[in-house]
Amino acid sequence: MKIILIVFYFFIGILIGFSQDIVDIEQLEFNDNDLVYINHPDSLFTGRAQLIKRDNYLKYEEFFENGVLLKGQYYQKKTGKIKQIYEYYPDFSLKCEVYFNLRKNKSEHIYYDENGKKIKIEEYDSDKLVYSCEYNHRKKHGKEFCIINQHKHIHFYENGKLLKEKSKTIVINNEN
Repeated sequence: MKIILIVFYFFIGILIGFSQDIVDIEQLEFNDNDLVYINHPDSLFTGRAQLIKRDNYLKYEEFFENGVLLKGQYYQKKTGKIKQIYEYYPDFSLKCEVYFNLRKNKSEHIYYDENGKKIKIEEYDSDKLVYSCEYNHRKKHGKEFCIINQHKHIHFYENGKLLKEKSKTIVINNEN
């Protein structure tokens, strides 16, 4: 009997300790400091908030911890797969955007600094990095890397201007 009680309390503890609230996104409220709470201004929200459309279609989901928005996800209607992800800094400024091309198994990641300036773009094909470029706000600045037709292209930029003397192309050898 003691073993059954121990197992029972163990599972109850797991359910209570690891569960997160899942609420409708319209139930959330913001205070003056842009923190999110639910039901009462003193209880900061931790969990998931969902926007569910007709036909029980999950369109959008946000993740919060102690009232701070961590990320949001958009879902494709037909498949239910994630098509976009947005990650945020604690002040709600955008940290990263991820776009998925679900037909071709490709994704694009755009990264921002704390001031909202774009700092890097990466593209993946089947989880393999095929393009990367560093930015200084809107201008290419730093290293640009690209793989096209078994050639690795590496270019360097300074404030949007190509530094031809540092650029190079390398043939990729796929033999193992």
